[in-house]
Amino acid sequence: MGVALVTGGGTGIGAAIAQRLAADGWDVVITGRRADRLTQVAAGHQRIVVEVGDSADPAVIAGIVDRTVARFGRLDEIGRAHV
Repeated sequence: MGVALVTGGGTGIGAAIAQRLAADGWDVVITGRRADRLTQVAAGHQRIVVEVGDSADPAVIAGIVDRTVARFGRLDEIGRAHV
């Protein structure tokens, strides 16, 4: 399928989006500030990668995007699932 980055992926709609995308064959990078929540979402999903960081910080997001592209060779979708 593709590669997606979901911010706010540790809870609620972000977690649901990440898990659905992974179930549909996407490689998914989830980000958020709480490692414990992100790890719970990723548990049992080999296609979900955790990146802990504050997406309000442009430098943090730039680093996550760079690492995502380095790992997968591309980034197809970005989903913002937080306020």
